[in-house]
Amino acid sequence: MKYIAIIGFGPRGLAAAEALLRESGGAVRIDVFDPETAPAAGPNFHPEEPDLCKINLPMRAIDLPAPGSFDFPTFDVWSRVTDADTYPPRAELGSYFNDRLAALMAAHPEALRLHQSCITGAVRDDDRWLLEHDGGRVGPFDAVLLTLGQPRTAPDAQISKWQRAAATHNLTLTEAYPARELLAAARDWSDKTVAIRGLALSTLDVVSILTLGQGGAFDGQVYRASGNEPRAIVPFSLDGMPPAPKPVEAVDPGFDLLDGELADLRDALKTALGQGPDEALDSLTAALCPPVHRITGQDARAWLETERDAPGTQRGDDPVAALRSGIDMATGSAAPSVGYTLGQIWRKWQPQLRQDFRAHAGRVDTRLAILGFDTGLKRYSYGPPVSSAALLLALVEAGLVRLGVADDPDIDVSQSGWRLDGETTAQVMVNAVLAAPDLARVTDPLVTGLVSDGALTALDKGAGVRITPDGQPVGQDDQPVPGLYFLGRLTEGSAIATDSIHDCFGTFTAAFAAHATRPADR
Repeated sequence: MKYIAIIGFGPRGLAAAEALLRESGGAVRIDVFDPETAPAAGPNFHPEEPDLCKINLPMRAIDLPAPGSFDFPTFDVWSRVTDADTYPPRAELGSYFNDRLAALMAAHPEALRLHQSCITGAVRDDDRWLLEHDGGRVGPFDAVLLTLGQPRTAPDAQISKWQRAAATHNLTLTEAYPARELLAAARDWSDKTVAIRGLALSTLDVVSILTLGQGGAFDGQVYRASGNEPRAIVPFSLDGMPPAPKPVEAVDPGFDLLDGELADLRDALKTALGQGPDEALDSLTAALCPPVHRITGQDARAWLETERDAPGTQRGDDPVAALRSGIDMATGSAAPSVGYTLGQIWRKWQPQLRQDFRAHAGRVDTRLAILGFDTGLKRYSYGPPVSSAALLLALVEAGLVRLGVADDPDIDVSQSGWRLDGETTAQVMVNAVLAAPDLARVTDPLVTGLVSDGALTALDKGAGVRITPDGQPVGQDDQPVPGLYFLGRLTEGSAIATDSIHDCFGTFTAAFAAHATRPADR
């Protein structure tokens, strides 16, 4: 019998527990430690979050595997959402994970124990692990898995400056999530200008909370204000450009890869990981050009060269025009551009990309270069539903939202608020930017303690945790740390595309479970 601890228990923790029981045939005891109130859902999919916050995947694209060791329906069967092109609420998926956890515990009543507590340290005692929390130490455990999601992280310089100014001048600086708290706070903002730092998926959730959440109505084309919305809503980012929506169901198959094209991309990635960064991106972009030409009739080489040097600059400087263009391409009203097509091809390839990126070794600088390329394409590949983009456009046309007002990171803040440009001052600032996966900025005591002990090391400066293909951290001695595992977005670089819900139930989690449950070498 093996005794295993899981620290952090959102969807990835649930997937790990299921995989451990499946791999071991039930011959494992699992203790879960998480202070959150919604085990298996975590804060991002909390069942009490407003239904306005959507998953960035339609029902037809949510393909979570069945548990394997017990009987429980897949999400598409369980969900009350039946339309294949509907993007379900995050809370809907969180409720599903809650129910799936309950079924897991009923099927394995002696195998899983939940503890609503925060682990603050982990120490190696002989060949097993002891965990520290407010009540003392627990253990020992044969293996410990960290699935922390987004651990506490030091604010960047801009947020630090704003925090000091907000405290001094009694201004409102808040986070996008939990959205239910934002929804309640926004009821007092009808006479204020609200700025939103960031212009990606989280921003669209915030916009919905500030408008539809305050009683506004949207019929798909025209927004009808309730009068409870903020006076103005000003999302901004470094380029001021909104993400392009994903294609609707009737349009999406046009971006499918042919078998030969997928094989060429896989071969290109394997080759790329053995090359330097520039050669690697040459190999990948060469494999991307043929499917883009087949779909658009255009040569993608010039676009890709620009993308590598200056991501996003090909979209021009008119965010409203880019928003309209994205909606037209997503609905099939306009032919897809090279950039839009590349983003959809990259999205279609991601499930295989995750597996191959993990399986093949490569230079660190090359892995980070490919990760950067993936991040740049997220403005297309991680796009929102057309309905969210259409709402944003309707709000612009109604005069409630202004895009591209401020793209300067050095925004002045004074007692009157955040000065975004010569005309606009915001009394409220919502931070909708998630901290980058940088191990050096993490302040969570469990993580910082393991870093101090040499058990966790960064893949590179400014990067996340270095891990093996089985999920074991590589310590200061360049060897895998026995009995310790780390999965999630803080491993980007060793892994790729970790923000997807499918990654939680993917190959890294399965590889961890197989490794952690193998017979002890003693």
